[in-house]
Amino acid sequence: RRPTGGAPKQLSNVSADDFAPGLHSAGRTIALHVWRHGERLIELNSSEGGEILCFATPLRGLYPPWSPDGNAIAFMQLRQVPMIAVVRRESGMQWSSPNVVIQRAAYPVWSPDGSHLAYGAENYVGKVDSAMMLDLATGAPRKFIQPGASAPPLDGIARWSFDGTRIFYKAHDAEGRTSFWSASAHGGAPQLLVRFPNPDRQSNRADFAVDGTRLYFVIED
Repeated sequence: RRPTGGAPKQLSNVSADDFAPGLHSAGRTIALHVWRHGERLIELNSSEGGEILCFATPLRGLYPPWSPDGNAIAFMQLRQVPMIAVVRRESGMQWSSPNVVIQRAAYPVWSPDGSHLAYGAENYVGKVDSAMMLDLATGAPRKFIQPGASAPPLDGIARWSFDGTRIFYKAHDAEGRTSFWSASAHGGAPQLLVRFPNPDRQSNRADFAVDGTRLYFVIED
């Protein structure tokens, strides 16, 4: 649906449950996390509808963000030890085999220049130990948010600022209250942006979005 309003347009037309759409920078292709025949897959679909263009990978993947240049997709592999893999476009609609870039990791998010992935380091699915940054050129990870009394761990997906200098993330305290935080991409103490005091009005999904001045999120029970 256009921000100016109007009727919504259906972008996917698959015969399976599909989630977490990632739209190509040109707007013509969607990467989807699809539940098909008891397996989690990453599928590519035309935004104009119609047949599936290709499978990015047959592995158990979810949350597939596109790289800023539209030539790669990162995704989380849902296993006992979660890991992040990247597939890259080789030519046309031909894709490389998945390359595991980091293990014990979840919810990758590309930096605006495509050089780094922010992610949550996990011991197992659902347990985030710290927020990390991966340099894709060197393969070197570094920690930029260490959980503590003043810096709760991120709960799911983070988001970069448009200029790549800050990262926004969501957290939940022991009472289940949602809060949003901002942290420098270079490290340092996170800043609390907002906390939801009403226990009946919480945002429990991992997803959210930013546009530079606003946060967009789902409230559900």
